[in-house]
Amino acid sequence: MQGIYLFLLVASVLTALLTRKGRRKSLAPRVYAWWLMLPVIHLALLFQVSGLIVFTALIALLAFRDLFRLSLRPRTFCAVAAGFAAISVLIVFSGEALSPLMQSVLLLTLPCVLTGGFRREHRQVQNLYLWLAWASACCGLGFFGLLIGMIAQAPEQHMRWMFFLLVMTCFNDVAQFISGSRFGKQKIAASISPNKTLQGVVGGVAVSTLLAMAVGTYLQLAPVPVLAALGAALSVCGLAGDLWFSAIKRRLQIKDFSDLIPGHGGILDRADSLMLTAPAMTFFLMIWQTR
Repeated sequence: MQGIYLFLLVASVLTALLTRKGRRKSLAPRVYAWWLMLPVIHLALLFQVSGLIVFTALIALLAFRDLFRLSLRPRTFCAVAAGFAAISVLIVFSGEALSPLMQSVLLLTLPCVLTGGFRREHRQVQNLYLWLAWASACCGLGFFGLLIGMIAQAPEQHMRWMFFLLVMTCFNDVAQFISGSRFGKQKIAASISPNKTLQGVVGGVAVSTLLAMAVGTYLQLAPVPVLAALGAALSVCGLAGDLWFSAIKRRLQIKDFSDLIPGHGGILDRADSLMLTAPAMTFFLMIWQTR
């Protein structure tokens, strides 16, 4: 973890230089907030399975809080949200009843069940997109739960992969944001996320690839070419997760899910990348373990 704190220190120094004289004011709180979030992640990893379970539950509770506050029909939202949460928990804890592949397929179907069958009245559509955000969160956190289950079966090996996943997910965002703020010119999805630029994406992928090779080699996880490809893939998946939740926010006509984390917004504004990097890591480990 010392290297990760050093990386954050370097990012903070770069941020201080970039934001001097009042320029790029939005960059500073976004980077500095990691000094609050990183210790939480550190504690979760320190306590391994139990810590990661509490970490997952905390994200779920905060996500529910943010979405509940936006709901126009709180009781209906609670009922539907409880149903999705219960289904995802049952899938994750199905144990030997379902294969890992079947668990993954079932989790991926959670957001898909909301694609039709709703009346186009304003309040119903509002709840539809809130449910879609919650179902997507249940899907992503469900995969995170599957990874925690893998750790319980082989603690030493899979704990290193979990550390790798969280490091890559967190610092890909920092790298993309700093690269985009410094060099960004060409927007890639202006109607969904106006701040996303091609230069930011390229910077994030480049940093993630290098970081994956460094961290993965240090942890002795896989050969360097595999780590490089995985780092780039996780960077792209993190971007896709960000864009997915940004699209939902545009439908809800909001900028952030809440103001819980300074510079970031709500917990889903911060953990949106994890909702796709966790499934990607799960599928990778399924394949990697059968080599």
